[in-house]
Amino acid sequence: MTPAVYEGKYEIDSLAAFLKLSYWYWRYSGTSEIFTPEWFGGVYAALNTMRTMQVDDGQSRDPPYLFQRETTVATDTLMMNGRGPPAHPNGLSRSLFRPSDDGVTEPYNIPGNAMACTELNHLRTMLIEGIMPDSSIQMKAITGANVDISTLLSLVDVVADGICKALDSLIEDVTENDLDDHSSVHGGVLPYEIDGYDSYYFMDDANVPSLLSLPVLGYLSPSHPIYKSTRNYVLSQRNPFYFSGTEGEGVGGPHEGYGYAWPMAIITRAMTSDNDEEITSCLDMLVRSAEDTGFMHEAFNVDNMKDYTRSWFAWANGLFGELVLQLVTERPHLVVRPDAIEEAQSLVNPPVCSVAQKETLI
Repeated sequence: MTPAVYEGKYEIDSLAAFLKLSYWYWRYSGTSEIFTPEWFGGVYAALNTMRTMQVDDGQSRDPPYLFQRETTVATDTLMMNGRGPPAHPNGLSRSLFRPSDDGVTEPYNIPGNAMACTELNHLRTMLIEGIMPDSSIQMKAITGANVDISTLLSLVDVVADGICKALDSLIEDVTENDLDDHSSVHGGVLPYEIDGYDSYYFMDDANVPSLLSLPVLGYLSPSHPIYKSTRNYVLSQRNPFYFSGTEGEGVGGPHEGYGYAWPMAIITRAMTSDNDEEITSCLDMLVRSAEDTGFMHEAFNVDNMKDYTRSWFAWANGLFGELVLQLVTERPHLVVRPDAIEEAQSLVNPPVCSVAQKETLI
């Protein structure tokens, strides 16, 4: 780690987020100005990292990734002398920390890999439609970053093929079980993490990417039976990190502990809902939880909303703004006065969270 790196916790979603930002900027702006030598170098590094972690099992003499620190918080470091839990390579890419910065229980994070699958497909689209037809951009990549576009595309295919097919296999495995039989190993519910050795860890965490956010990621349709079953699980007491109290309810996680729901998960719940009553309930909780500061917090005590972490949490604030835009375009009656709907809709474009849910891979 160099001094320029603030934190050394590897999360696959960090690489996928770079690709996501690139794709949607290119798509919404219609400009190719982002395709610089530095961009190509970053893409190549991201792909190589994902590929490395696809074939690594965490058990070699010289592992590609180690992370260990002295701490009193178990999730702030990795087991096995910094290697993390062992894996059986299966096409997925190992990611030793969750979007919350907490260490994983099993080495293959399903939401993170789903996000990567989506963004690798978006990257393929950018390369084929936005870059290959333009010889000047290709020359910039070759001379500035020493990256050949056809080689880059082949690497995309290899990494995407492994991750996406492994996820397809997992969904097929879950589908073979009765969606209503929650006594079975899967019960029609996607696990949050797996290890490739047939161990499945069932839970969901508030941070995105999460199982709850799979449609928002552009991976799984909100109407897909597996998503519906998984969503029902996530928003129930069967999820060990779903908390309900006298002042609110929602998904939390190990990062802030028991009894703390995250506005981020409440926002994601509203984004993936087709029920006005559920959405209104989410909006009510979000407004009440932000009453003291006017901003979204990281988490709040479900029995006392004035007990919260972070008075201003940029990630949740941005996500809330995206939810408002989604509602203005899709359900304006929930957030806009009747006489102002037409004008409000004329001022905004459908946000990424809305478009992605209509263009899911599955």
